[in-house]
Amino acid sequence: MKKAFSLMELMFVLAVIGIVGRLLVVNLQHHKESVMAQNIVDCVVIYETAIKMYYNTNNGTLPVSPATIPANYFPQDFFWRNFVKTDACSSITYSNSLENGCSITIILSADTLRPKIVEILSKRCVPQQIKEDDCQIIYYLKTATENYL
Repeated sequence: MKKAFSLMELMFVLAVIGIVGRLLVVNLQHHKESVMAQNIVDCVVIYETAIKMYYNTNNGTLPVSPATIPANYFPQDFFWRNFVKTDACSSITYSNSLENGCSITIILSADTLRPKIVEILSKRCVPQQIKEDDCQIIYYLKTATENYL
């Protein structure tokens, strides 16, 4: 009658647990990156909505800077002056110039999320609205020739 597990049986069980654990960690890391990318895009969408509200309320005039957009155009818990400060995204800025038009720029700390963010943004706009650079994504709301508002 056998009273204990052999060393081989214990090693086999530990190896199986290690393999399953490693697969779980890899899957969770991928999910974490997707959630981070979606959070950044959600902030851009909130910002875009506030700019559109300002544009429609002020007879087609774009805000000069984020400070000119009334706070009630944003959700109550949305701290709109310092959008996203994470490991992946250092800032989201708004620009309104005569040469380039109106745009939202996402400045990334790391380039790993750029493809995912561009993929999510591409589903909600025309391709001409997105311009990729090294560690930044420029999302045009209005260019010198086209108005996406």
